Amino acid sequence: MIDHLDDTSTGSDTQQQAVDAAMDAETDLESARRQLFELNGITDAMMDHWKANFGDVVWTSFLVPGVAHAVIFVYRTITRGEWKRQVRPLIQKPDITQDVANEIVASYVTLYPVPARETTYWESMPAFIPDSISEFVMNVSGGQPATQPMRL
Repeated sequence: MIDHLDDTSTGSDTQQQAVDAAMDAETDLESARRQLFELNGITDAMMDHWKANFGDVVWTSFLVPGVAHAVIFVYRTITRGEWKRQVRPLIQKPDITQDVANEIVASYVTLYPVPARETTYWESMPAFIPDSISEFVMNVSGGQPATQPMRL
């Protein structure tokens, strides 16, 4: 009998190593996230509060000149009803530019940092943060199709 054909432990050892490596990577990512949240002053209690009050809550980090670590923005998703009744009427006024509309959306959904809830907050921030948050919230609120349109 050929020895290498008889050894079945190699395949399962390799699979276990892959599983272990994936778990280590996940642990490292979680550790990095916790450290970044701590640097930004975000606590577990704050996260629990946001989730309890707003349900689906997401975060994004940005590099901001002059800040030694990435700055976290925590924001919530919005429903179609909120969009139609509360957000869209604010941004569809004739004097509202796309930049201002993005600031309004970003302020409406941002939970942290708290001052970002005011549209004047964005004046001193890097140019595209409110644009990014406005786009991201549309994506995570179910605004992206899972497939391209297809004919039957």
